[in-house]
Amino acid sequence: MRGFKKEEVIGTPIWSLLKPEGIEHARKVTVKLLEDEQKGIKTGTIRFELELKCRDDSWIWAEVNSNIHYNADGIMVGLNGVTMSQAQEMAVSMNKSATNLYRLLENLLQWSQIQKGALSFNPEVIPVNQILTESIAMVVEPAKNKGIEITTDISDDLTVFADSNLLQTIIRNLMYNAVKYTDKGGKVNISAKNTVSKNVEISVKDNGIGMDQIILDNLFRADMKPSRKGTEGEPCTGLGLLLCKEFVEKHGGKIWVKSEVEKGSTFYFTIPTTIPNLQN
Repeated sequence: MRGFKKEEVIGTPIWSLLKPEGIEHARKVTVKLLEDEQKGIKTGTIRFELELKCRDDSWIWAEVNSNIHYNADGIMVGLNGVTMSQAQEMAVSMNKSATNLYRLLENLLQWSQIQKGALSFNPEVIPVNQILTESIAMVVEPAKNKGIEITTDISDDLTVFADSNLLQTIIRNLMYNAVKYTDKGGKVNISAKNTVSKNVEISVKDNGIGMDQIILDNLFRADMKPSRKGTEGEPCTGLGLLLCKEFVEKHGGKIWVKSEVEKGSTFYFTIPTTIPNLQN
């Protein structure tokens, strides 16, 4: 990082421009800035120092976009003008955004397949515990970020006659919603049991913010746009619950919910254990 004549940089790889004298100059400037900051003196940035060498327009300067900043002891203390703690916060935020975007795109894809009648449906006898374990694994990270404890109450011998991909989508969306609407340090429980009507009843329970009757009445309606964000500002489209209803009914099951404001919600749905009269 130093001043260069224009003919030196045109068509030249950036890494070949990082000559020792330029790097040494940047290091000295960094040390000076750190010393001034410790003394409470506000000075210009490294960029400003380098720009001073290029004021007559006969020289230009170059820098690598990912500027790593070190202290006088050679320890990395920042990246691209932000501190390490700020960079870590940004990374967490970007991870959350990517996760939310992936969920949305996945739901949109499945919804479009439903509308076109192109949804793949291949039910088979599968262990409930295996499907629940795989589904829970996909929401562990957002739950961990909020300090939410996930517990299970599932018998090892339960089986259902279901499409594994659709069943995972149902459980995953219900689990994401439970985490989304539960405060930090809360709890989410998923359980499964046999019923007398040859079904397995699966429930996802949280101790979150709950829902009033108006919200409950509009939960599974495609013509109602939800507006309530999660406890940490997580986005909501309502598409996940619509998919849950479609997929549960595709299996010949039912889905319902019980909720109380400030006490939490429990979503229930049933999946057959034997071959039922399935929808086309």
